[in-house]
Amino acid sequence: MSADRDRPPPACAPAHVRTAELGPLPRCALPEPAPDPFDRQLSITFEAFLATHARKWLTYAYLHTGSEAAAREVTRAAYGQLGRLWPHALRQASVEAYAWSVLKERVVEWLYDHHQPTALTETAAFAVVTHALLRECQQQFAMLESQLGLYAAIARLPERQCDVIVLRHVIGYSDAQIGSLLGVDEVTVRSYASRGKRKLAAALGIDQGNTRGNLTMWHTRPADRRETVETLLSAAAAVSGIDDLAGFCDLDDAGALSGLGASLHTGARAAGGPPTAVRPVRADQGAPSTYPSARDEATHELQLACALVVNAAAAAASLERLVDDHHIDPEGALVFACLLHITGRTDAAHFWWHFGAGAGSRTAAYCLYLSHRRNGEYRDAAYWREQAAHAPDEERRSVAAFDEKQLLPDAARHNLLVQWHSGLAPTLPAVLENVINRLVVDSDDEDFGEIPRPSPTLVQDLGRAE
Repeated sequence: MSADRDRPPPACAPAHVRTAELGPLPRCALPEPAPDPFDRQLSITFEAFLATHARKWLTYAYLHTGSEAAAREVTRAAYGQLGRLWPHALRQASVEAYAWSVLKERVVEWLYDHHQPTALTETAAFAVVTHALLRECQQQFAMLESQLGLYAAIARLPERQCDVIVLRHVIGYSDAQIGSLLGVDEVTVRSYASRGKRKLAAALGIDQGNTRGNLTMWHTRPADRRETVETLLSAAAAVSGIDDLAGFCDLDDAGALSGLGASLHTGARAAGGPPTAVRPVRADQGAPSTYPSARDEATHELQLACALVVNAAAAAASLERLVDDHHIDPEGALVFACLLHITGRTDAAHFWWHFGAGAGSRTAAYCLYLSHRRNGEYRDAAYWREQAAHAPDEERRSVAAFDEKQLLPDAARHNLLVQWHSGLAPTLPAVLENVINRLVVDSDDEDFGEIPRPSPTLVQDLGRAE
């Protein structure tokens, strides 16, 4: 109200007119508005979400910023943004995954603004040393060097594997909770954890700790103590109680999560339509974004990119070259990856985008940038954005500007763009999706899981599936 009271009169009004000279206006006796049950329901769900995740998210922010004050700032900003967008978040396929991307966005923004890399290694090392000093445990000191190396190796893992290991073994989320945060099932979480442990074992030169595994290399410590990735991660869990650090357990009481109730009302007003919050301009961005979060923006742009790729005149010819030629065709890999993404096979799409990007497709690299950004994996996203900006090493052979053979029937191609313009995720008709479902899966990649392979007749099958 103070802003309205201090605002100057409109230009069309005489300069001598002032609010005070107008005198008091009559007040209408209006009844007090009744509490909105919808607002109350939103508040209850948001408070429950805070109660479930607040402590662990503060820990995550502290691990990466290395500062209690920064952890308060980042977590408060994340929950403030989430509170304003809560009705929108509730409409997402996974509330937890959407909220997790908001937290990671805030962490990365804080690191960027302070010109600082992640402090994961240093923060965890401080916790380990403090734990050893407090306990004065000879065995703990014997493991100290290996634990410090463990955290450095964790920080070098692919971002999703790094998150799974940290959330699981350092912060203490269950596999089911991690799956909700990352938008995947528990089997996929265990797969990410297993892959991460194998890479940690290779990096540290020790056994993974799985008696059924094939690794036989041991790292021997005093008193013939044999360390494995599992024992180091168990020790990490034992010292991961960062709440024990001075003042950290008081973060909530210091006001990290106070004053968020009002932000819910702003978000609730937009419940009937898409949020219109404008994200601020950053030094590495050209213009402010009208999307409420980086996840929303990347999701929408990736959907459009995939729809445009499969709608391109040369899409069918590119996919045929991928199947028929005896050498790599990056554009065909791009087309196939976009088809897989549209049909919900995200990990398999990543494999083929990597295939295309490695062969020189900058569009495939850009799709990887958007996909990682959508998942809150900003370190990987930055890498692929840089690759997308680089010119290819050699000029690829040109393709015809127009090809009479279209990859998809006209109605399906048109509907992809109509769905996108309507704010919906583009999907294929069931008959076309069944063509993709019937593709042979002849490999189980360590990093990407089951990978469908394009059949020799894929283009013809898609074209005649009406």
